[in-house]
Amino acid sequence: MSAPKRVRQAVTVRLGVGADASGLPQQSRDAAALATTFPEPGVMVVKPTDPPKLLDAYRLASPGENRERMWRVLSEHPRFEHEVPHKQQAIAEINRVAGEETREGIFWSLALLLLITGNDQLRPRLEPQLDALWASIPQLTMWLVTPEQAFASRVRLSQLLFQFQHTPDLDLETLMADERRSLLAQSLSNGISTADLVQPIFLTFSPAATGFAAPWLPHTIALDFGAAVDLRVKPPASLSAVYDPRVLSAPVDLDGREAWFNSIPKEKLATLFQWWISRLNLLYGIITDPTRFPGKRGEYDSSDNLAFRLTVERVLADLRIINASPQAPALTRLGATFDLLDKLEALLGYGPQSMSQFGKAWGPGRGFAKLLDRRVTLPMMHRGFENMPSTLRSIFKDRAKLLFDAVYDEVADGVLRGRLDEDGVRYGSVSIRKMPWDTYVGTLVRAVRNSSHGLLQAHKTEAEVAATHTGALPDTLPELVPLIALALLADPERLWSMQVWG
Repeated sequence: MSAPKRVRQAVTVRLGVGADASGLPQQSRDAAALATTFPEPGVMVVKPTDPPKLLDAYRLASPGENRERMWRVLSEHPRFEHEVPHKQQAIAEINRVAGEETREGIFWSLALLLLITGNDQLRPRLEPQLDALWASIPQLTMWLVTPEQAFASRVRLSQLLFQFQHTPDLDLETLMADERRSLLAQSLSNGISTADLVQPIFLTFSPAATGFAAPWLPHTIALDFGAAVDLRVKPPASLSAVYDPRVLSAPVDLDGREAWFNSIPKEKLATLFQWWISRLNLLYGIITDPTRFPGKRGEYDSSDNLAFRLTVERVLADLRIINASPQAPALTRLGATFDLLDKLEALLGYGPQSMSQFGKAWGPGRGFAKLLDRRVTLPMMHRGFENMPSTLRSIFKDRAKLLFDAVYDEVADGVLRGRLDEDGVRYGSVSIRKMPWDTYVGTLVRAVRNSSHGLLQAHKTEAEVAATHTGALPDTLPELVPLIALALLADPERLWSMQVWG
């Protein structure tokens, strides 16, 4: 049976009342850079075309350099001027945190400072902060990430087209007078905050951070540390930490596993940052292109488009939650890891609709388990990492294999010894069968995840597999799954087309 596959083609879009009489035709062609025609009132046709550059990155300054170029670049890319609510409270918070003279306080106060600072005040407010910033991290380089006009225009347009289809009773004038949009709170960027899209790459080497992204809307001021800064602290991290539940596995051992960031070639971190900007360009070139989401009759499927964008952005959010919190309780980290696997499964096309068309192999949970199958996922990760800068490919490939091996070894430690076999695990209560290791690991993780919703209601095979194990999942699983996500995002074209396995 064939597998699902997205294809790109010209699409027809049914517009809302009054849309074609507005500035939308010109906006779609000029600002959004889409190949649109309007053959009849209320109808827009979009044809495939190469996407424009949506994001760009400009190096600003490093310690000891003349800063005039930095101020010139920032003046050439001004922020959106806007009123800032609670400005005085923000200033008080900046002063309080800055007085603590901690590294995290510097970044926290910098982000707040940029949120309340207009174009005219940027240099006098920011320049006094730079010496402390570079004293804290001497190798730090500042960058500016700018969204092109087409980025915000395309995101806004795709959201508007969703409203035309799903709230057709609201005319354009009503829609434009209301800033609220369907599922807006589910979006990471809202077409405005590029910092939220940049941030995940700085957490790739968790439990270390290699940078920080602060919003200067709609731009991002990115700090590339040129070094790895450990995110961990000696326990207990806070009073709340003494209440952490010990469920699913033991707390992470601070000294039990060598942190992989010790082997990072620090001089290549800027290369990784620039590579990530190139991935975001490709990814959002797909996300904001209606021709990537045709329906069965050649009409634009705004639901599929919005679902894809929100799922990608929630993947980016999950990467931040998991990687920024290496000392969070296992229950928290594994819960976020389960959510991330669910979202990756959805992006790959698994679910009830695909099962009805393509068979049980594409049903819910099948992609979740397959992503933890070393035989197929490790080669997929290696293909994805081939898109990285040549100096980093082998580092990420080696890390993927090491983590898969560690996950498999730790899973084996929890198997009931009477059910453990050399090349698999015996499961079942009446009829005893054997499940190969590569199938067992993903099935077990899915079973443990589902057991929290009621073991007796679980699928029979999952319940039988869960009964073979203590249920303590590997500490390395929340390290492996974000790396799987990065490999998928490294090749946006394969991810969108649902062709990652071949």
